[in-house]
Amino acid sequence: MREMRSISFSEQEAIRAVIELMQRQRQPLPKGRVLRLELREDPVGASLVVEDDYGAVSHVQRNAAELTASLVSYCIDRRIRLPNRGRKFVEVIGGAVNLLLYLDEVPAGRSLTRPARQAGTRAPGMGHITDAMAFSATIMLVAVLMVILAVGMGWAARTHTARHTVRLKLLTRQLTGECETLAEELGKVQASNRQLDAEDKALATEAMQLRKACAVAAQDTFQVVHELGAPTGGNRRLDVEIVISAAALNEGPAAAQVDPRMWAWKNVAHIWAPGPTEALHMAARAFPSRYGYVVTRVLTPGYQSLPGTVVGAEEGGA
Repeated sequence: MREMRSISFSEQEAIRAVIELMQRQRQPLPKGRVLRLELREDPVGASLVVEDDYGAVSHVQRNAAELTASLVSYCIDRRIRLPNRGRKFVEVIGGAVNLLLYLDEVPAGRSLTRPARQAGTRAPGMGHITDAMAFSATIMLVAVLMVILAVGMGWAARTHTARHTVRLKLLTRQLTGECETLAEELGKVQASNRQLDAEDKALATEAMQLRKACAVAAQDTFQVVHELGAPTGGNRRLDVEIVISAAALNEGPAAAQVDPRMWAWKNVAHIWAPGPTEALHMAARAFPSRYGYVVTRVLTPGYQSLPGTVVGAEEGGA
């Protein structure tokens, strides 16, 4: 007796079968999206149409033997029972791919599939089972399934709760670390602010002291003192005021020798001489009029009536 069995595959199942076997055998597959599987009836074969990201279409050809191997491997991976012996080949029937299983000789009483029971007959040894017992067995099976379902749901709930707890602990630990880091950074910023405040106070105090010093300096009267002669013998100190003309500061012999800032203040010569006349002569020699110096007057009380211009005249006459 001969027997033949046919298994029909949808287009998606056939595509998946071809791709899985090629991946298992490490055969190259073009990158892109699978559009369809084009079937050929004579000779039997298939073409896998793939489109890449740029719209280019490529075809992967599979002959009848490769297509048969793909479908057999697909059935084995999904635990679909196939006979070990017999021929296996592919046919395209009605636009669908079919795997045909053909046995040349099948022993009498055996078949690839379980024989159908005749209507109204019972299997041997089962005639004593009543309908009530069958109903009880069904109820028991349903109860067992419900218990299994309840246990599975409880286990899933506990697993979900445990995962959620672990996730919360990890998140809490991460947030705690970030809070500690932020607290440390905040402490550094506060310390820097305190240091800046102290520096601001020190600068403000220094600025106030400088303003006070400037105010005192503005009120003080500075004078430059030139000392001539020596306090020996009968010499006495006589103070003589010395000035220089603005023209002499800009041009002339004195412009390159004197600092204009020094002559912005009052200049006084402390002269040690026997009397005022000698003192004026010494001042005229130290500060000659040809350089723009002017000996104005004697500042020592009792001799303020002596003008310095007399000395200049005498020096010019000499």
